[in-house]
Amino acid sequence: MNLIRPIHKSIFLLFLVFPFSSYAGEFLDSFGYLRADSNTLLSCSTDGVLLKTSNQGEITAYPKPKKKAKKLKKKRKKLKKEIVSLTASIQKLKGTKGQGLKKLKKKRKKKKAKRKLLQGRIAFINNCTKGKLLALSTLEEEASIFYDARGIPHVRAISDDAAFYGLGYAQAKLRPFQLFFQRARIQGRLAEYMGPQWGTGPKAVNLIKEDKNARLHGWVRRAEQVYGQLDTTVRGYLDAFAQGVNDAIADHFADELPAPFGSIGVDTFEPWKGVDCLVAYIAISSHFTGGEGGELSAQDDFESDVDALGEQGAFNLWTEESQLKDWDSAIIQTDPQLKMSQVNSSGLASYLPDTLKASHNWVVAGTHNTSGKPVMVGMPMLALDTRWLIEAQIDSPSFHVHGVLMVGTPGFLLGYTPSTSWSVTALNSDLADLFKLKSPAQSSPDTHYRLDGVDEPFDVREEVIQVLGGSSIPITVHESYFGPVVAEDDAGGKYALKHIILSDLDDGRVHPLEGMLALAKATTLTEMKEATWRLYYPALHVLYATNNGSSTGGIGYRPSAALPIRSQSARLQGIIPQDGSSTSNDWQGFYSEQATPYMHNPESGYIVTANGLPTDDVSIYGYKAVGTTERGWRARTLLQQLFDQHAILTPEEISNIRFDCGLELAESVRTLANYFIEYAPSALPAEDDAFLALSYLNLWDGSLDSFSKYAPLARVVRSVTRNKEYFIPTAMNRDHTSPSAFFRSLQNSTDIYSVPEEYIDDAAQWIFSAILPTAWELVNSAPNEAALGFGSDPQSWNNNVKKTISIPYLQGVTLQETLHPAFDIETPRVVCPSSLTLHSQKSNFYTQITHLGDMNATKAAIAPGNSDNPASPFFASEVNGFIQGEVSLAPVDRLLVENTCVSFDAVGCFFEKPLYDPS
Repeated sequence: MNLIRPIHKSIFLLFLVFPFSSYAGEFLDSFGYLRADSNTLLSCSTDGVLLKTSNQGEITAYPKPKKKAKKLKKKRKKLKKEIVSLTASIQKLKGTKGQGLKKLKKKRKKKKAKRKLLQGRIAFINNCTKGKLLALSTLEEEASIFYDARGIPHVRAISDDAAFYGLGYAQAKLRPFQLFFQRARIQGRLAEYMGPQWGTGPKAVNLIKEDKNARLHGWVRRAEQVYGQLDTTVRGYLDAFAQGVNDAIADHFADELPAPFGSIGVDTFEPWKGVDCLVAYIAISSHFTGGEGGELSAQDDFESDVDALGEQGAFNLWTEESQLKDWDSAIIQTDPQLKMSQVNSSGLASYLPDTLKASHNWVVAGTHNTSGKPVMVGMPMLALDTRWLIEAQIDSPSFHVHGVLMVGTPGFLLGYTPSTSWSVTALNSDLADLFKLKSPAQSSPDTHYRLDGVDEPFDVREEVIQVLGGSSIPITVHESYFGPVVAEDDAGGKYALKHIILSDLDDGRVHPLEGMLALAKATTLTEMKEATWRLYYPALHVLYATNNGSSTGGIGYRPSAALPIRSQSARLQGIIPQDGSSTSNDWQGFYSEQATPYMHNPESGYIVTANGLPTDDVSIYGYKAVGTTERGWRARTLLQQLFDQHAILTPEEISNIRFDCGLELAESVRTLANYFIEYAPSALPAEDDAFLALSYLNLWDGSLDSFSKYAPLARVVRSVTRNKEYFIPTAMNRDHTSPSAFFRSLQNSTDIYSVPEEYIDDAAQWIFSAILPTAWELVNSAPNEAALGFGSDPQSWNNNVKKTISIPYLQGVTLQETLHPAFDIETPRVVCPSSLTLHSQKSNFYTQITHLGDMNATKAAIAPGNSDNPASPFFASEVNGFIQGEVSLAPVDRLLVENTCVSFDAVGCFFEKPLYDPS
């Protein structure tokens, strides 16, 4: 591969002449990195005639070259067959050595090069006959890819289709195994490649069960349905992306696929199709749509409570618990601009156990920082072994965007353009419900179910799961009015799944990928708000900002989710399976765009998102909609403290919050305990262990970093504090539904608490009889004896904290054991090994810091690297940087990007020019 400098002297600019000459100037302006320095220009007239223009202005016309195109296509078809034959011959000789094999490979390489030249000529001719503007560079490089020193591909293209082709090409080169694995998982074909089981012992995964689940859901069938409904332009993007994937596999892995394939015995990569992009979208987003899987166990728990308390007593208990909401750790403060329609009047929210949420983002308005433009920090906290996201940039007529994409898809989940920026965290709303079907009155339950008093037939199809080293397994899939049957109870009752991914919307939205594309093209807050509504699953909190100084710019927030309106008869808001005997129990539609809350340019000057709720109205979010988000709480606390010190922050102050290793809940316990010792000593119980624990907690420096001596105690205090069994019996629970909500009610800007008289006795007992002595007992347990044990010697606690991170080679959440130990990564010592803090390095997968006053100052990092190929220099290239929280410059200016490519070697920057064939 030859080194190509940023200004390519071989590029010829094509433009429309005569009445369209002004348009050609616009084209040149929008692609200022192209330079026309040839003596001859080619263009197409409006009737498809090929025109040749000399630098003296002389024009030569050529007739429409349709016949020439047909002739070239026949040549290309013949070449393709010859290449396939040569590839097959090479496969047969694989493992042997000799001149014969080398000659075959050389011959195939030449024929591939010739085919690419023909593709370019055909593309040019075809577009001329259509009267389209096209660059002569199609003959050589319609899509160019610069890879920078971090392995980030920057695609330059003269058409949008070519840009997405280049994006697919780059993804396949960097993430070939993940493309393969995620598609196979959603297709229900893991057992076909990996056998009936993966792993041993408690971590063993039944792959036949996983495949059956995928087939019952009908994920691929749904993707095929949606693919046919997409706008033709979007479908063209997917097809171009797919062609790029296939060409990259052919160009780089035709002889041998990367090592992870060999570890499971796979030596072929089936061609990628446009619809596979939608399959890949499902592979990732299905983890963030909530609800499914919890209803059956919840039903068992509810029925047990019915037996003990009676129907109404159980209902009252669950209603009370379903109101538990920790909106103190929610996304944004209640604001007059933030409205939510009360369409569903049942008033029941759902209940989620008190678990930690991870992701967190924040944005500060230009009016509140010294740059005069918004500053945004995006940190979607995903496990480092998932590698769900890949970083890239595309530059084409309609798109100029940098960010991260879901692997296998062409949409940017987080990103920025020269004028905008956006970031997301998971909303965790319930977008799926189970409906228990009624047995038929007269027909067989294998073929029918009863709906609205009539025995309705299932839509039945047969599928076969192939098993490596075993017999094939046939399965029968039953489709009902509510969706596919995905579960049965011990009595044979069937449960159908109503899922947002499997549902059609009647409001013009076809697929959320269209929303991602719209977000990448938006330029105003209003356009970004509207794009988030189209990005309707997975359920996300979206922060966005523009550097537009007018009323159309600033900072904004909106949740993006197609929230179902459940029927009035929905028991416990879908926490348990619903009655599937009547169509009246179905979802009644979805909340409208007007009913979705949003916030633009709040008076506070900043917005923080995490994984809580956007408002304190929990009635519509459903299962998994509630839970604490301590990191969001912590980020808001730190921002507010900075604003209390300085009315205007610097961009560095805003971004450096991400280095915080503090633990808000442990700090709160310490503050309250010391408050009682000073102001209410008579209320304290005589608990020696509690006072001993507090003495060490007072020595804690407030950080969970790897050098903090008493951080292990703080970590255990935090875990015990979150235990609602200790909190619920207290008086505080009457007014505050969780421990963090209670502490937020006490906290003010100076961190001095004032505890209401009615809480003092219960709060003192809670702190000194429950939290502190329990934490002391747990932290003193021997390491490995208890999950929170660090040993009986406080001076050695920190020595028992693991200060490195193991990153196993897993793909998604399906496998519980590494694919192969040789691909695992062990980091050096990390600064903050805890997963509980803002600076968590166990889940700091991607960081994006955008300064909208200077988008070329944007910084990003993706850990452990941008490739899933262990042989790639970008497999673990960012490990050392992420340990220190380092981020690299990621400018948007095309010349700045290209100028980083100064040499071509195994670890430096390089240039690649895959060729896009629009046919």
